[in-house]
Amino acid sequence: AVEYVLGALGGSLAVAFATECARRNLEVDDVELTVRGTLHNVLAHLGLEEGDPSFEVIHIRCFASTFDDETQIEAAWQDTIDRSPILATLAKAAEVHDKLAIV
Repeated sequence: AVEYVLGALGGSLAVAFATECARRNLEVDDVELTVRGTLHNVLAHLGLEEGDPSFEVIHIRCFASTFDDETQIEAAWQDTIDRSPILATLAKAAEVHDKLAIV
């Protein structure tokens, strides 16, 4: 289930970012996201000891291939991040770091 949560986050952000770029008439050839999560105590998740099994940190990295204006692409990414209900929910429980790499 942990992988499904991170996968759902990555999938929703990828679609939302591509949609936001299209809405702004920005041409993005390819979008790829990596999402990694670190649990407070993985052994608690596995049932091997008592502890906090929740996410401690979530790292999101978005790679966008484009020749369009980087400032506009970055604004589209920030709006995507700001409007994501899944990310907003997870950010209440875990530290979230995101990075956009324009290639």
